[in-house]
Amino acid sequence: MKKKITALFLALSMVLTGFGLVPASAFSAGENIAQNKPATTSRADRYNADMTPAMAVDGDPSTRWATGAYLPERHGPTDENWICVDLGVVYDLSRVVLNWEAAYATSYDIQVSNDYTTFTTIYSGSADKASVQSIEVSGSGRYIRMYANSVFRADYGTSLYEFEVYGTPTSDQPVTTDTVQIHIAGSDNGWSICSTGTWAPKGGKTQIRFMPLDNCTLQSVLVNGEDMQSQVQPDGTLICQADEDLEIIPTYSRIPSAHFEAEDAKVVDGNDETISGTIVQDEAASGGAYMGSTGGKGFILESTVMANRISVAYASPNTGTILVYLLQEDDSYVNIGAINFSTTQGWYMDSLKIASSDALYIPEGSTIKLVPQVDVNLDYFTLSYGQLYPEESVGKDTVLAKNAYLSGASPTKDIMSTAGTAVKLDHSGQSVSFTVPEDIGEINVYNLKYRAEADTSILLTVGDSPAQTVVLPATRPHYYESFGEKEIPIQSGETITVALAENNELYLDSISFRYAEPIDRFVVDHLPSAGERIEVPMNGIWECTSSTFSAGDPVPQAIPEKFDNSIPVPGFWDQASIAMPNYVTSALWYRTTLTLPEKPADNAILHIGKAYYGRYVFVNGQYAGDYPYNFTSSNTDITSYLHAGENEIVIMLGNYNQQKMIPTALHMLAPMASAIRSILV
Repeated sequence: MKKKITALFLALSMVLTGFGLVPASAFSAGENIAQNKPATTSRADRYNADMTPAMAVDGDPSTRWATGAYLPERHGPTDENWICVDLGVVYDLSRVVLNWEAAYATSYDIQVSNDYTTFTTIYSGSADKASVQSIEVSGSGRYIRMYANSVFRADYGTSLYEFEVYGTPTSDQPVTTDTVQIHIAGSDNGWSICSTGTWAPKGGKTQIRFMPLDNCTLQSVLVNGEDMQSQVQPDGTLICQADEDLEIIPTYSRIPSAHFEAEDAKVVDGNDETISGTIVQDEAASGGAYMGSTGGKGFILESTVMANRISVAYASPNTGTILVYLLQEDDSYVNIGAINFSTTQGWYMDSLKIASSDALYIPEGSTIKLVPQVDVNLDYFTLSYGQLYPEESVGKDTVLAKNAYLSGASPTKDIMSTAGTAVKLDHSGQSVSFTVPEDIGEINVYNLKYRAEADTSILLTVGDSPAQTVVLPATRPHYYESFGEKEIPIQSGETITVALAENNELYLDSISFRYAEPIDRFVVDHLPSAGERIEVPMNGIWECTSSTFSAGDPVPQAIPEKFDNSIPVPGFWDQASIAMPNYVTSALWYRTTLTLPEKPADNAILHIGKAYYGRYVFVNGQYAGDYPYNFTSSNTDITSYLHAGENEIVIMLGNYNQQKMIPTALHMLAPMASAIRSILV
């Protein structure tokens, strides 16, 4: 029985060893002389700043020290990877216990020193897994360190749950060298390291190395209040006299950048709290690494160049969207657009593709946040600034404002306009006259692209019709939106004139023309008699409009007042008669009418065959129900909302569940089959 218990204890010890949970007492008696002693390291884990060397000498096997990945462009040409403990006095050492995390050293030395300058190796060893190693040693010293010569994985670095040391004080204490503390202020802009960790031999010299990130430069260096920027060498090194503790404050200035490696981005959660990112080393990736496990996380890019597009190099078997946010002066983020990406059929960089946003405006020096809605491996981001579309790509049904007849108005460069030039009106009476192109077929819809920072009154004249006063709603700064009318007579060769009715700034980009089928209205001649079932197909042309929304917003309780557009049902988002905004940040509204001879007494069911983003039903201005699931059929009982005569039926598409992605491949899919079923029971 005793043998069985002993065997069980040994087996249990082996299991615990594999998980790094074996206490020091399992190996050594006596006091752990390293516990709670000062400790330092060759470098800090950039993404786990709380994993300090103190965590390896706190006596708690659930906390750990880590160096993180070695990054030559951040840490310099030498991968120094060690942890050192100041025992306070010289000890004759007998045992060291190393409690390795999965980031273990495949070759390491245990070294000692009395002056924190010259170290002597007293043991050389290796680890081959996450484990606890008890090592008998022989040597003496005040400072003891574990120096990793090679590590299991370069992208992990080295990590210890505990670094335990056992021994007895030397009876005849030799002279030792004290150390001074070196504190280097942290910075989000750059990366600073000290070649001797956070200590230096007192009375000697120490070398500090400053490594600015790609998009910033070292601006100043205060050492105990004295600016020593002029003494920093071209390679970023600075030699400091260490007569006392050193407080070093580097200041970096941002250089606006157009290229950002994803692995360099700050990572935040849904509450904008900084978290650790998942960096994956890959020689096929730009910079040798990419960012994985990205869904729902935010990636912060600071100090950008001015741009009107942003692109991402990525790999993913998913199809999805990356939302783009711009940091405001009040430290809040506002959504300005999206990058829609398609599948690359795999996760690896050898299948890498580039996806670009629609036109968006990013001022120089901005901070932007990119939030993938599904997992996608991110390699790098690129911001660009230039003409969005070549003029020769503009269709024959579109007239650019700069090519129209201008009266008092003036062309002006505007990178957010279609071809890089818009027309500015800023005084009452100034006008732009567009001539409807010949040979574009039948037309009854126009679509005016404009931008204005405030609601702006214009006088609009179509052909020989009297001028009408129209108020163009304010747009987002720098962004163009659409205003148009449908089902109006327009002839080739006619002139449409836009005149400013009051002093205000109005920018006109273009006007386009197309034909839209007349809106379908649906009529029921009689309600079903006993045993009869009537089904009224409702495919056709519906009125439509859009409204802005963000994921998580509540469902609107009222429908829009104006439906100034039309769309076929079934149909797609871009089949609307007047251009619609980006679907990612908008809800699409459909409206039609159904005329009944009398109020139904029994069951009237609205059937929607298929729709994306979920659907929300309003009848005669009242909210009648919803079906939040995508691309499946639904039935909504609307009996109690109907009355005799004309009934208004409105369907809104817009999935407000933050957990659902908005797939690119089907983003424009409208209801594919709609019908009203009136059933007499």
